[in-house]
Amino acid sequence: MRRRMALISGFVVAVLATGCTGSDEVAGDTTTSPAPDVTTTITVPPTSATETVTTRDVASAAIALPDGYSYRNGADAAALEQVDVGINWVPDGIVSEIVYEVLSTPSDDTVSVVSVIPSVEWRGAPDLPQMLVELLSGTEATANDDRIVETSSAEGDPLFLWSTGDGFLIALADDADDAVAYLGALESIRSPQSVWQPGSCLMLPGGEFPYAPFPMDLVVPCSSPHNAEVIAAEFRATEATSYDADAIELDRAYACDQAYSATFGPEIDHRPGLVTYMPDEAEWDRGDRYRACVVSITTNGAAEVFEGAMTDRDDLDWGLEPGDCLPSTIKDAPLECSSVHVHEYLGMAEVSFEEWPRTGEGAFDAACETYRADLVDGPVDIGIWAFGLGPYEFDNGARTVRCLAFALGDTAPTLVAGSFTDTWRIVGDAVGV
Repeated sequence: MRRRMALISGFVVAVLATGCTGSDEVAGDTTTSPAPDVTTTITVPPTSATETVTTRDVASAAIALPDGYSYRNGADAAALEQVDVGINWVPDGIVSEIVYEVLSTPSDDTVSVVSVIPSVEWRGAPDLPQMLVELLSGTEATANDDRIVETSSAEGDPLFLWSTGDGFLIALADDADDAVAYLGALESIRSPQSVWQPGSCLMLPGGEFPYAPFPMDLVVPCSSPHNAEVIAAEFRATEATSYDADAIELDRAYACDQAYSATFGPEIDHRPGLVTYMPDEAEWDRGDRYRACVVSITTNGAAEVFEGAMTDRDDLDWGLEPGDCLPSTIKDAPLECSSVHVHEYLGMAEVSFEEWPRTGEGAFDAACETYRADLVDGPVDIGIWAFGLGPYEFDNGARTVRCLAFALGDTAPTLVAGSFTDTWRIVGDAVGV
């Protein structure tokens, strides 16, 4: 599951029903824990992709052949009609690629299989079949022990869905048991997917990060246009035997803060934004143990596309002056506060505690409350939050945070114009940051 560091602590904005972005700086109260013992994180300069993988390749590879199954030559009209039912069931708006095959079962019956690769913002979500069924049917969807979700087409034809990691399969057959048996056979031979390699360069459509670091069709040579780079990644980042959300949160924050610092220097002083990955509980339950740390640069609200290694650039310093205003992406270029924006930079502050707080929301933000007396009331409350201090840098003696103000709408930051230290007004709705 992805998680973006450069966001507001305490205001987590859902990207998917089960995938979220949020601050990896775990703000907290007096509950503390030492820096975690993490697997050594390897960082290397970006390298070229060794081979090109297309989205169609990924979709085709998902239709595997367990023992006893084979591709059926000369599929009949009834099987192709089933394929059409499966394809027509999927909303066009989420589809990136669709591939289908008609298979022979061990008993020489027929199963029609449709492999769907969704658009990038849906890629890798393990609960995508359930979410999609609930979205389209308006009823709660559940999976069986093999993670197979049952639904039906508008005409009442039974459809069975199974997550591949990158996307999902739809299986249909004259005998529903044949469709279930095929997907169950896939579940029995499933293994964790490969993840991006350290140094990989990515071309993310629209600058959107997928749910998990799986989509190999997003990897491109670093000499070609790309908008993100992998600074650290591991297929198996932990040997833990049980899922612990707090431990995983601290683990990935520490490891990615370490990788970022080794690559660029402290995040508080540099422009690349950091997105971190470790499995959530659903992914953990299916065997995923990955970790990945990915960076991109935002300019004018969009992920910047460039060629060559990010580390070769000489414009990575992130310097702000108190009073600079920023759009929803805080590492974008500063704006005049008369422009529409979300954040205003107030200045630096020092945290007072000597151990990294593991839980809670106020430990870092409290250091910035000294700026509140300078702020002018407006139509909604003003929030203040701290950014820029990760657990690795903290463990090595850093105690400084950047303090930013924002207008709090109903539950999330809101677009404003003007300075929080003078006159300001709301000019838009709440935004996802």
